[in-house]
Amino acid sequence: MGVNYLVISAFSTALSFIALRLRTEFSLDKLQTDGLITGNFIHTENVNHVLELLLGSYSMALLANFVLNVFILVILTLKTVFFGQLYPSEIRKLIERNINYVIYKAYEHAISFFLLKRVWLWRVNLMMQKTDRDDSA
Repeated sequence: MGVNYLVISAFSTALSFIALRLRTEFSLDKLQTDGLITGNFIHTENVNHVLELLLGSYSMALLANFVLNVFILVILTLKTVFFGQLYPSEIRKLIERNINYVIYKAYEHAISFFLLKRVWLWRVNLMMQKTDRDDSA
């Protein structure tokens, strides 16, 4: 029974990877035909527009779908390979702990990113105040 889910998950992961790859290639082709990218060079005035197009909501949804499919595939593979003898309650507990671990790590990284960003902004603000004081003196 777990092997059937494993095959479905592998197929779904492969499809989401193909969709993500095609979306990225089509976006790059569109950017090259629009003249925002020439060869392997992005013009500096177009960087924000290029990033908005490449990291649009559709691309992010495909990326999130791919990451979720890989996560499920890893869990099902580990379950099939190592935990074939577990009872359903033990499997449920294992999956619950894995999900909690991923949520905790994502939350931890988001908090650390937020704190690093705040520290960087604080340092930039201090440097700007120092240059303002030096200019006025």
